[in-house]
Amino acid sequence: MSNEVTAETYIRKLPYSAILKIVNFLEPDQLWKRFLCHVPKRLDDENFEERYSTSQAKMIESRAAKPGTYATRIILEDWGTQNARVKHLIKALTKARLYAAADYLAVVQLKGSPVPREDEPILSPVGPCSLTPNEQKNLENRSFEKRELYNKAKMPDSAPVLPDSTTDGDTRTSYSSEDFTREGSSSLNHRTPSECSEDRVLVNRIESYDSGERTPDLNAPPCSVSTDRHTSKPLSTVYRPGSQAINFSVLQFHTNNFDERPASQGGSVIGRGGFGTVYKARFQNNYVVAVKRLKDPEDPVMLKQFETELKTLAAYHHENIVELVGYSIDGPEKCLVYEFMPNGSLEDRLHCLNGTPPLSWQLRLDIAYGTAKGIVYLNDNGLVHRDIKSANVLLDEKFGPKVGDFATARLAPSGSSTTVASTKLVIGTSAYMAPEAIRFDISAKLDSFAFGVVLLEILTGLPPSDNSREDTDLYSHVLENAEDSIAQLLDHSAGPWCHQTADDLYHIALRCLKDRKRERVQVKDVLCDLQRLLAGPS
Repeated sequence: MSNEVTAETYIRKLPYSAILKIVNFLEPDQLWKRFLCHVPKRLDDENFEERYSTSQAKMIESRAAKPGTYATRIILEDWGTQNARVKHLIKALTKARLYAAADYLAVVQLKGSPVPREDEPILSPVGPCSLTPNEQKNLENRSFEKRELYNKAKMPDSAPVLPDSTTDGDTRTSYSSEDFTREGSSSLNHRTPSECSEDRVLVNRIESYDSGERTPDLNAPPCSVSTDRHTSKPLSTVYRPGSQAINFSVLQFHTNNFDERPASQGGSVIGRGGFGTVYKARFQNNYVVAVKRLKDPEDPVMLKQFETELKTLAAYHHENIVELVGYSIDGPEKCLVYEFMPNGSLEDRLHCLNGTPPLSWQLRLDIAYGTAKGIVYLNDNGLVHRDIKSANVLLDEKFGPKVGDFATARLAPSGSSTTVASTKLVIGTSAYMAPEAIRFDISAKLDSFAFGVVLLEILTGLPPSDNSREDTDLYSHVLENAEDSIAQLLDHSAGPWCHQTADDLYHIALRCLKDRKRERVQVKDVLCDLQRLLAGPS
């Protein structure tokens, strides 16, 4: 068989030397970003549509931060699964005005002529994604924030995964990654109504239960029936969970008319974010709840996330899953009401926010085990959380952990936690994302990868992403600075660790963090190991 490269050669069959040459062309000044913008979603389609979303581009950048890993190779390997050929690669490079790389393939590999040049000038080293009339029209239809990803040669890692979100300035929370993520938010802002309707999350899994036995009387009569503007169905049929319906006016009263001052200053606000604002509400019997008020009731995407979280929490109940107390749909904004978690999030406690004392290593072990139990419960019921992280692990008055934020939860196909489901969106927080997330598949192993990062946070006390580190994401940082032992990176504010226990926990994390999904364990596979660590040395 001939090894000659032709225009019909699959890019996955290119010689290693050719791949390396393209890497050398595109890695300087992050020119791969301009190339990425011209990779088509469908081969040989006259109507160009980008294959990669902004969140995927950000994730590729994060993965490429690891030593010896290059964004260009990640893109070529992934695009190669689509059976892209050399002719497609040359076309994309030419459209991106990356003529040196395109000429290398056309002249050196194909023994042909240099590629034709466009007449229009490029305005910046990593310029606009497209300059032809049709592509310019598409470009103008994009949000300014999305274009910025490709217009900048360097993009700070602190930028949102999807700048299309409307995350407010205060990005700390204990209730929702969509509300209060430190790194980014969902890519759902670009979903069409038809795409929203495709994702029928948990519709058939709602289980009624007696709210009177689970929550106190909040002095709220059932909501009157009204019509949902997006579904044209009565709201009483759209939302039918077992938790308590609460009048908006009742929540308004107990949050002091949704007092916008921070709770620490006598107001009610305990967090803000893209989804909305979370308020602290105290009822007559001193029962305290957290009220999340939807920011934009006109937005069908936010409505979909509201429904997803409401239905999920109504259907799934476990000691390590945050409890939904009630909901409100009769007012100008929709609200979700949760049990109040007085010790905030694991993320906040690891960072000793507001001067709180550090968590002991024994307590961290207990939190890790409880979190794992919550994840296993979800996965065993066929649910993939998709945004496990320390900010979504909430702590009750006894520091018992509960998994929160179900706005992006998704059922695996046929109720199987091991089968892959396809999605058009990459959802989650980049520092916690498994490599296969850029290929749009969903399985319980997305949750296990993210849990592995949480274990590294528990061990080191370090943030999952830090621009001041040479290796921005925590996983890469740990791999570069720890080998078989995590001892030198341990967070000693937790007290004198049992080094054997710490190393055992570290190796559990590494089993969760395997890049290849086939080699990665599920959280249920390490649950017994975590339980043994809690019991102490035998």
